[in-house]
Order: sequence, then C-alpha cells, then structure tokens
Amino acid sequence: MVVALALAAVFGSMSLANPAMAAVGQPADAELTERVDTPVTVMDDADTVLNRYLGQTTDLTVVVDTFFTPKTDTTGDGALDYADTTYSWQGQGTDTTPNAITDAPAAATDYSTTAPTLTIAVAAKGSEMVTVTAKQALSTIATVAVTESTCPSGAAWETPGRGITDAGCYYTATHTVLVTVADAVLTSSSDTPGGSSRFTVEFLATAAVSPLDGQITLTMEDFGVPDSIDTEDVVIRSTLTGTHDFAGNPADIEADGDEEVILHMGDLDPDPADDAGIASGDVVKITFQTGTSLKMPTKGGDFAWVVDGGIAKNSTNQVHVARKISLDEDEGGRGDMLRVTGKGFQNDTTIHFWLDEGEDDRNMRPDSNEFTLCSAQVSGGVGTCTFEVTAPPFTGGVNYVNAIDGRSNRADSGEDADFTLESSLKVTPDGGTPGESLLVEIFDVPEGDSNIGTVKLARQEICGSEGRAGADAVACMYPAVGSTGNGNFRLQIPDWAPAGVQDLLIEVGDTEITTTVNISPSSLRSTPVTVVPNQRISLVGAGFNARASIGEDEEGSEVSIGGKRIEWERINGGDDINVDSGGNWSAAIDLPLDANTVEPGTRLIRARDSEGRTGSVEVTFPARTLTITPDTGRVGTVAVVRGEGFPGKNDEGDSFSVEIIYESATGRTTVSAQPDASGKFETQIRIPTTAGIPSTNTVKAQFEYGENNTEVVTATTHDVPEGSISLSTTSGGPGTTITVTGDGFKSYVPVSSVKVGPLDVTPAPKPSTDAQGMLNFDILIPGLDNGIQTIEVQVGQTTASVGFTVTESGVSPGDIKPVAEAVEPLGENLVSVWNFNNDTKVWEFYSPELPAEDNTLVNMITGETYLIQVKSTVEVILNRDTRNLTCLGDNCWNQIVW
Repeated sequence: MVVALALAAVFGSMSLANPAMAAVGQPADAELTERVDTPVTVMDDADTVLNRYLGQTTDLTVVVDTFFTPKTDTTGDGALDYADTTYSWQGQGTDTTPNAITDAPAAATDYSTTAPTLTIAVAAKGSEMVTVTAKQALSTIATVAVTESTCPSGAAWETPGRGITDAGCYYTATHTVLVTVADAVLTSSSDTPGGSSRFTVEFLATAAVSPLDGQITLTMEDFGVPDSIDTEDVVIRSTLTGTHDFAGNPADIEADGDEEVILHMGDLDPDPADDAGIASGDVVKITFQTGTSLKMPTKGGDFAWVVDGGIAKNSTNQVHVARKISLDEDEGGRGDMLRVTGKGFQNDTTIHFWLDEGEDDRNMRPDSNEFTLCSAQVSGGVGTCTFEVTAPPFTGGVNYVNAIDGRSNRADSGEDADFTLESSLKVTPDGGTPGESLLVEIFDVPEGDSNIGTVKLARQEICGSEGRAGADAVACMYPAVGSTGNGNFRLQIPDWAPAGVQDLLIEVGDTEITTTVNISPSSLRSTPVTVVPNQRISLVGAGFNARASIGEDEEGSEVSIGGKRIEWERINGGDDINVDSGGNWSAAIDLPLDANTVEPGTRLIRARDSEGRTGSVEVTFPARTLTITPDTGRVGTVAVVRGEGFPGKNDEGDSFSVEIIYESATGRTTVSAQPDASGKFETQIRIPTTAGIPSTNTVKAQFEYGENNTEVVTATTHDVPEGSISLSTTSGGPGTTITVTGDGFKSYVPVSSVKVGPLDVTPAPKPSTDAQGMLNFDILIPGLDNGIQTIEVQVGQTTASVGFTVTESGVSPGDIKPVAEAVEPLGENLVSVWNFNNDTKVWEFYSPELPAEDNTLVNMITGETYLIQVKSTVEVILNRDTRNLTCLGDNCWNQIVW
C-alpha cells in the first residue's frame, strides 16, 4: 500500500503547529474518528518539517511519513512552494514501534498555487476499524472522507508490509490540507502611551538563521528603543513541530536608541554538544521582558514592527496604543485642585480637557454647552494642567473628564477619567452650646436625591421616634434639596448633645453626608486659675439651663472642688447664684482650707444646676516654697524670709498666721507672718548669736488647720560661715609689722590667742570683736625660719588662720647669686632659666642638663626679670619670696621678678 498525493483547491487559513499560536485564532490540533475501537498515538520524527501520522490497532501499526517539504517563497506572494515527497509504509504484527521509512521521495511537484491533498490508506484485520488523528502543522483539516473496501471472496489477512496487494482488506481516509505562510504576530502587555511593556513577536521562519553568525533585525519605528538591552531580558524560542523546542538568550543585542534592534543569535540548544539555531519552517517566538526598557509609542494609534524580511513575512497585525486621561484624585469636594494628564496625544498641538456631560449624554466630543477645564501644550505625547473643582460645572456624583488635541484626537472609549464630586456640608457657626441654632448648608447632592431624611448628631437622631429629646421628639420638617443639589436649613442643638467634637450626619435620599460640629458644654472660668487654700476666686458659668438655679435650697445643685462639696456659706456669702436667660452666671467662692486643698496639684471645680447641666474648670494649687536671703550669713545679722503657696487671706478678712522659726543646735528664733490674698508673705528674722560658727541651720514656716489642728511645715536651710582673717601683707622678714583683720566671729568676744608658727604674739591688751563680729589689730613678725608660717587667731571657740611667708632680712635690688645656687630649691623640677640681657641685646640661658661651659646665664640679680620653665606646677621660695610656678597644658613657662 502506498501514500498517494492528489491536488485540491486551496481554501481555509493556516495555523502554527505550536500551542502558543492558538491565541492567534487557529486550533492547535484536529482529530478524526470513524467507528474506532483503539485510540491513535502520534510520534515525532526529527527528519520532518511537518507531522508524522501514526495509526494503531491491537495488532497493526501504520506509519505515514511527511508527503512534502517546504521550499522558498519564489513568487513573493507569501506562499511557499512544496516538493512532492512520497513514501511507502510498513507495519509489523503487534509491534507498536514503526520501522524506519526507506523509500526515496518521488520527483518534485510544484504546489505554489495549490495545496496538496493527502490520501492515507490504512489496512485493517477483519471488521476492526482504525482511528486516524491528524496533529496539524501549518495546516487546517478541511475535509475527511473514509471509504470501505470489502475483502475479495476467500481472501485471507496478510501481514502488512511493502508490496501489499489489492487482495488485502483496507480502508482509505482522505485529508485535504491548506498550506500558507503566517504573518508575524506582535503583542504587548500594555496599551499605555510611552509605558514599559512586555513585547512578543511570533513568526514562521522562511529561512534558517545560523547560531554562530546569524542575526534577526527588528525595526520598531515610533517605539521607544533604548541605547542598550540586556541579553538576559530577551528570550528566543524556536520550535520545529514534533522535532525540537529550543529557547535561549541571544549572544548579543545592538540597540541604536532610535528604532532598530539587532539580535545576534546564540546557541539555543541546551545541550553543550550541539549548536542549534533557527531552521526554515520553525515557529519562532521572541519575548522582550518589561525590564528591557522598550517603550510603547508616545502617541495613540496602531503600530507594528518589521521583522527582517529574509526570515519572516512582515506583520499586518498591530499593537494598539490607547489615548488615556488620568486624574491625580478620583474623588473629592469643592475647592480641590486636580491635576489632569492626557497621554498619547499629538505633539506640538494644544490639548483641551473638558467636562463631558452625564453618562447618558456622553458622546466623546466637546459640545457647546460643555465646560473646558484647562488646556496645555502636548510634548512627548503628554499634556497636563491643573484646575479647581467648582460647582457648576461639576455636579454631585460621577463626572467625566475627556480631552481633544489639535488633530481632533480624543481619548479611546472607556479611557476618559471619572471624578466623583462628593456631597458636603457647611455648618455656621461650626459649633455652639445646647439650645443654640446653627445654619446647615448642603452642597452637591447627586441628581435624584432631593428629600432630607434623618439628621443625626453623634449618630443619635435629633428628631423622630428615636430621638433623645424626650417630649420634643417630634417629626422634623426639612426643606427639599433643589434641582441644583444644594439646600439649607437651621438646626437647634439639643439639650442632650454631648460635649466635644461630634459627628453630624444628614441623609438626603440615598446619600449620606457627614461633617463635625463642636458642641461646647456648660463651662466654668476661674479667675485666677493658680490658687491657694482660703483664697477668694471668681467663677463665671456659661451654657447652663436658663430655667435652672444654683443654691442651697435648689435640689441637685452644688459647687465642688476635688469631688468635695463646698459649703454654701463660702459661695456668694451664702446667697444663691442667679442664672440669667442666656444660661450665664457668676459667683465669688472662698476656697476651703482642708486636706483637699493643702496638698499641691490640680483640682477640678465643678458646678451643677438644678436641671443637671454641669460645667467644670481645673485650678492648680502650686507647691509651697520658702526662701531665706541671703542663704549664708553671720550670726546676729538680719535675713529676709519669703514664702509662696501658703493659705491666702480672703475678702472676708479670714486669714491664717504662719510661724517662721530659725532653729540651730544651740537655740531658735521665732517670728510670725500673714500671707496676702495670693498666699505670699515676706518677713525679717535675725540669725541667732548662739548659732555655731560655722553651722548649717533649719528655717521653717508652719501653720495649722482643721478641728484637729493639723500642722503643715515647709522648711529650708541657712548657713553660718566660718570666721576669717586677712593680712595687710603676705610676706616679709622678721620684725615686719602687719595688720590682721577678722570677720565672721561672735560679737564682743575677746581674742584668746594669736600665733605666728609656734610663737604666741597675742597683743596686750587683747583685742575684741565689735557688734558685727569684726576685729582689727597689729602684730610683729618674730624671728623664724624662712618659709611659709601659719598665723592663727582664736576668738572664743572660733579659730581662723592664714599663711605668711617669712623671708631673709636685708635683700636689696642688685644683689647677685649664682644661678645654680639661686634655683637649687626647684631641684629636678627645673627645665631651664632664660634672661634677656639689655646691655648685649642677647638671650642668656641656664639648664641643669647642660655642661657648665654650655650655659650662658651665670648669675641671677635681684630685681631682674627671668623666664623659668618647670616640669610641673610647684610652690617654692626663691630669693626669700614664695613663688607659685604653674603649668597650663604643655605650657610651663613662668615670668618672675627675682
């Protein structure tokens, strides 16, 4: 049995033998089944361009090989020329694996204008039928006919094989196939002008592309082509149906930044041992990922790529770029500033954005009654400008913004921008107290919502059966919102309105509109707000019930502080508080003096009228302070004691005395003071003469309150300094007379002793301190060793001392001493000595570290100036005077007069 080829008319359309091509509109597979018991399997053959068909029964294998191979497009009309290729077939028992096909093809036949007709003859045993499945490649099954041939009388089944005669039993199936070349197909993942996109292009290769030096050129006019494209972002897939399916990245990519991209082929075969490119007849799919930075055209319309004509038929399908309009906000209210952007419009023209009429009237073009919102110049396909939302032209609900450019291009259908103008409320004033009236204005209610329904404050109905106004809970009558979507009415704040910022909700038809109002509660104001116990303050109330009263005989009314009720006799002198018609009142309050007010801190004063309306205010009781000035003083002197935060004197004359106590280890002094209305006092106190010198003593301010005479004490400290003496001169030789001055001693106390070093030099008669504890006398410096000696003066039980430097007698200017001997007291602490010689005008120096012959300074002369460098700070006697030589950081130079 052989496969016979016959001609048939060309009809139908081509599809690609790749599941991905199903998206183009052609089926991937077609099946034919006629009275079949056994399904058909399909086998791939690496030597074919199209498909091999395999039909199989229980004990019969039928193999039909390719009947043509593609040639080049010689006529340029997009159709291929085919060669006539015929093969015989053979089957083998129950072996389901077909043998190799060995017959050579017949002579070529030109099918440039007509498609071949394939006739498949399939042998069968007995009455068993065979299913033939055609898995398409570049073809569409147009017709299938199955004819039955009966077995000749007495004919026996023969194993199918080459040269089967007509004596066998067989069936035939006729397939008519259309073969054409597909256009390249371009798709994108986005239709946004100028946007990044994932691009794919698919085509049937009409020529091979070498994996080594082959290339594919794509011309992308109007698209945004970058200067470079990463090879990792581009994938080339080459599929030969039934034979191979390779995918890989190109070896290199050239992008000119304008319109051309050249893909240099790489090896698509994952097997490193094989090189694979694109074969003629392959289905090729090139994918550019979004990361390639390829951009859609900036203007709207339909655009296509051109694939290198040597390997593919150019595309007739185009990518659509939509003209789009966007707003930076899709909802808002009156007064909002919106930014509108149009993309995909004609460059160098003016774009006008207008408000298209409602949904029923939208015709995608500006009518004479439609409002232009703003205009801009288009550049890069983009025009943008800003406008303010006003009503009119915007109306409550959804509004549609469209655009038109200088070429009458408008947004694509469905690509205009929607903006919802939200309904709003305005309340004037923005708050008030219960009973006050507010003007409520409603704006921009959508068409069809006209009747004001429920009005709720703090989500509680103001009127109606669910209202909280008790007997006032009656149906409220509100005006309808007009055709413009605007309206207003007056709203009285109910008595039950909670204080603070509250939600106001109004239902107009199906629309709910909300805002907030600030409900001021009944309030109190205190003058002053920083107070002290027993102080008289002024309270002013507002927002109370005009029908109410506040007084001793008014049930439910009271004034309290810190949660404790204030006695009525301390309020307005015992008289009731009068509330005027506006709910306002004022009263004088004498704050109590008790445990609630004595402790510092914040307290809440609350007033409640007879109708239960309350107001409150916070007052602060500061901490009590006590100071003494000066905080250090001699015994017998006078200091000033000041206090703040103590119980004040009120206007009724009630006041409290505060006892001031200066307490030392040997005695105490007491005075009293009366704080003023603000709790302040100032008084003088004398430092006891019995206080120790030196000593730290306690100053107290104390008072009592309540039936149990609870004592409250505030304290601070005061210092008495030690006695001190000073000398008229701090150095001198034996026989020098100096004056000693003393201060800080007790009054009228004689000097017990005066010593210079170990020697007693107490004058006779002994001097005494005066009324201020001061003294003054002269002493003679006795003969003592040179150096610092202590002068000590004892007055009663108080001792004071000071240092005096004893020097040699008779040191005269011009006296000369060898430098090494002169500075010997410095020892190893000396670095060097320098002197400027006025006669020679040169510097002379001495250093103990240098040999004697290297030193230029030999002697030190009394009265001369020297620079002495030491290693560290030291106090030393040089030339009979105490010298304090210092180091400041690394600077240890000291200038002295010798």
